[in-house]
Amino acid sequence: MDPFTAIGLAGNILTFIDIGFRLVNQTKGIYDSKSNSTAENDSLSVMTTRFTATMANMQSKILSGNLSKDEIALKELVIECSSISDELQNLLAELKAKKPNSVRSSMKAALRDWSKKKEKDDLHKRLESSRQQLDLLLSTMTRFESLERLNQLLEYGQSNETEITYLRQNIDALRSGLQVKFLSMEALEQMREVVSLSDRATLKVRESCILTALRFDLMNERYDDVTEAHNKTFEWIFDPYIREDDDRLLHSFDMTSYRPKERCRARDKFVDWIKHGNGIFHISGKPGSGKSTLMKYLCRQGKTKQYLDIWAADYSLVFGKFFFWNPGTTLQKSLRGLIRGLLFSILSNAPELIPLAFPKHWDATLSKVAVTFDSSDDIILAFTDLIRRDEVYRNHKLVFFIDGLDEFQGDHAALIKELLRWTSAQPTGVKICVSSREWPIFREGFKTFPSFRLHELTRSDVSRIVRDRLKDNDTYQKLAAPGELAHFESNLVDRSDGVFLWLKLILQDIEDGLLSGDRLSQLQKKVKALPNELNDLFQHLLNSIHPCDRKEAYLILSVALECPPDWPIFRISFLEEYIENHDFALSQRIERLKEDQIMDRLERTRKKIYGKCKGLLEIQLATHLRYSLPVDRTLRESVKFTHRSIIEFLQNDQTKQRFIAELKGLDILDSICQTFLAHIQAAMGEHYYHDCHGESDLEDYFSFPPEDLVRVLSPPSLDYDICTLLGAYAEKDTAADSARFTAFLDKVVEVAEDLFSPKAQFQFVSANWIREDPIYHTIQVSFPVKVGLFSAVYGMTDYVLQTDSIGLDGVREHVTLPMLIWMTCDVSMLRHAVRNRISKGFNTILNAYLDLGMDPNGPSVVERISCWHYLLIRSIDAGDQGPFISTIASFLLHGANPRFWIKLGPRHRSKGNEDPSDVIIPIEFEWGEKRQRLDYLGEGRVMTVKLNWRLSMLIRRGQVELSCKELLGMMFPHQKSDFEEAIDYILQWNTEVLANDHLQELKERFPTTLGLWINSGGNGAGLGNSKSPEFPILSFEVRRKQDLHLIDS
Repeated sequence: MDPFTAIGLAGNILTFIDIGFRLVNQTKGIYDSKSNSTAENDSLSVMTTRFTATMANMQSKILSGNLSKDEIALKELVIECSSISDELQNLLAELKAKKPNSVRSSMKAALRDWSKKKEKDDLHKRLESSRQQLDLLLSTMTRFESLERLNQLLEYGQSNETEITYLRQNIDALRSGLQVKFLSMEALEQMREVVSLSDRATLKVRESCILTALRFDLMNERYDDVTEAHNKTFEWIFDPYIREDDDRLLHSFDMTSYRPKERCRARDKFVDWIKHGNGIFHISGKPGSGKSTLMKYLCRQGKTKQYLDIWAADYSLVFGKFFFWNPGTTLQKSLRGLIRGLLFSILSNAPELIPLAFPKHWDATLSKVAVTFDSSDDIILAFTDLIRRDEVYRNHKLVFFIDGLDEFQGDHAALIKELLRWTSAQPTGVKICVSSREWPIFREGFKTFPSFRLHELTRSDVSRIVRDRLKDNDTYQKLAAPGELAHFESNLVDRSDGVFLWLKLILQDIEDGLLSGDRLSQLQKKVKALPNELNDLFQHLLNSIHPCDRKEAYLILSVALECPPDWPIFRISFLEEYIENHDFALSQRIERLKEDQIMDRLERTRKKIYGKCKGLLEIQLATHLRYSLPVDRTLRESVKFTHRSIIEFLQNDQTKQRFIAELKGLDILDSICQTFLAHIQAAMGEHYYHDCHGESDLEDYFSFPPEDLVRVLSPPSLDYDICTLLGAYAEKDTAADSARFTAFLDKVVEVAEDLFSPKAQFQFVSANWIREDPIYHTIQVSFPVKVGLFSAVYGMTDYVLQTDSIGLDGVREHVTLPMLIWMTCDVSMLRHAVRNRISKGFNTILNAYLDLGMDPNGPSVVERISCWHYLLIRSIDAGDQGPFISTIASFLLHGANPRFWIKLGPRHRSKGNEDPSDVIIPIEFEWGEKRQRLDYLGEGRVMTVKLNWRLSMLIRRGQVELSCKELLGMMFPHQKSDFEEAIDYILQWNTEVLANDHLQELKERFPTTLGLWINSGGNGAGLGNSKSPEFPILSFEVRRKQDLHLIDS
């Protein structure tokens, strides 16, 4: 039984018993009814009849499934009430007069009513018995299965539209029963509790709907990845005095000159700001000085909230955090990501603000459990509006902790101004703690705000790490007398200058020396020879790698630099084979490894990473695992750089040249591909191909770059890795070896089909231009075709058109022309860096489709719109028409009908909006010789455009429509004459469908204009000045007719 059915049944039974009591007790006043029954009897009879039909429907549901004891009792009560309902109906029928408006008939009805007293008494007793049973059941309602599900909804907020609709219907039935008078207080209280729980669960689902749309992949990755503070590290920031053990520690290191006054002042400034201050607090420090670790410590510390509550006083404190991460995704290092992350934090902690932030989307959650934001601009506008609204600060105060401003990728001055705008908009309601490196732009931007320099305050923290790291090392403790060791340790602390990363790398070097048998004097010489600056230290560590190990170490570091997050160390284990034979995985079959062989390979790789790479890399547990599936041990561990400053060092030109010289002849991406191929052959389990068998739930999938065009199974999965490698190949700056990469993809397909014979599906995400929510197109395809489609998405059409395993016919078998047009149109929304490449890939396939005779005027994925018309409408509405030029040219050369018009209607305005600049023009699309209207929106909806300067000029000239020729001239002004000539040439034949000889003549007539654009793939190659406007010619929006009012006719 559905978990909410019991709730609805209880509510309906309650209503029925109430009706039954009223019916039995009120059978007087016969003459008041035209049917010579009482008016009350007539009303109750209708209600009882309706209830009988409802009960029959519910009874069929409750009879199936495994029922609990309480649910069995409820089912039996339903049966009893159904029997009472039948008897009540019969009784009413007997009590009615036979002849309407007859006094004699009415008298007989009254006599029958008196004679039925016993039957009514019996029914009253049965109703009372049912009431008692229901009262007892309602008193134990918290045992119902539905309550368990309601609590799950309240905790997690995850549901679906069907479940929520059913819950509301059943709760409404129970809610209506709260008005009855005959239930015990205990039963009524239980009902109120269930109704209240349901309302809170529904609210939670609505809130979760908005928050899910706000969340982005890896939003908290950097925060989670920051190392936890060492034991007792940073405790000083809240302690009013230096702890006794700190004093003993400092004296034991012969640091009697050290005075904690500066740290006390820093602590006092920070605590005062936390408790009473406003504006911004700036934490700065050298690279590796522990800024992110401190920020994480502050975010997690209970005292932070305790002191902030003093600042918030009687207001509700709303805490938000964001950790920038420069090596991460675009959203992890951009203002859009910052705003999205902070807004998620705000609304998670204060969900009552969601309706203020997103009123339109909040209303939409009443009818659906999934919403999307049209663009990041919607989110930015919502945040900007929310942070300035006085309503927010009537009950709330906001505090943000933002780490790593130097990791922001963009204009740092603009970022500082934005943060200052937030705090100045509500000086007593918003404050921000930020951290950054000691760059002049940050020191200048925040010079009027309280701050401290972290590396100047952590001497005792560094001392404790040194002591704790070395005190349990027996070899070290036996090197010399305690005083000598203390002096050595004191020198380490001095040399570190508060930089934890420097200390971490040096301590590892010392431990390696101890294992090699170094004496204290030798260790002292090593430390003395080490550079103080991090970049010099990194260079020293690279120089210290043994020449025989250098190639493999450099290759491991290079792979770590270029591979995706969570790239397993098991794949890195095959780099040794790759150095020996660059074709080792392509040219031969890798045998499956046994468990002991796998364990041995993993252990050797761990030693290589820590030994040969000199502490620049460390091993971590993979974070992006689908925990619903078993995770192979070869996927559990991955590598990461010990600190971001190491990445910056490896990316500088001098280090790059050194690596190129050492790794001459080795291609990093090729080594990543080869070792990946070796992994899937040697050890990968079947779960890695899970979606290929169609067994994964939708929530296991997530949108994948570029710009969320496709949905793939979450990592670790074959889909994810293939798309990752395709993306890396597409982003290569230099011309890559296409044939070699094609051979790699062929080998992946061969291995996958040989091992598991996978079946597959391809999910393509499209933002619908008619509806708000995106559409996920899922098509069942063969695995080779799926790989081919992934390749097309990344612009690698050679693999689709040339490889023997796929071929164009294989793609056409699964992907129709309408679907390909849909994909091509969505490419226009991508960022410029990837748009041209992908657009060229899709257009190459599209042109091949049309050459094979597919009809450009055939139906599209939108009902009642042709592919050609869909293409035109989407291109007009696009922010950049450039990617469409080759597609439109190809369609015209293959017989697209240019008889298309946009007809402009009279000026309107949104109801309630009196802004004179906000003018809306309803439009209609017409096509064909007979000017047929495209009717595709349904009743009550109309396509509109906002009045802009172009339309104003047309209207002033008396023009009320735009032809296809005029529209293309507006979109592509530098190709206007070419398009006009081609369209005039097509129109001269006076036919809507061109004959084959006409098509051939058309292609021969325009080989150097339209044909050249097609061959360019839309990227402008060979087009001269082909730049199109970087904004929509017309911005379409579907509106309800009832929301518009006419300005003039």
